[in-house]
Amino acid sequence: MKYRIKELESVQNIEKKLKLILN
Repeated sequence: MKYRIKELESVQNIEKKLKLILN
């Protein structure tokens, strides 16, 4: 479970970075 949670967090972080780059 912990691993999956970390994976989700990493995905969210990537999305945030992409949004910053796109904006």
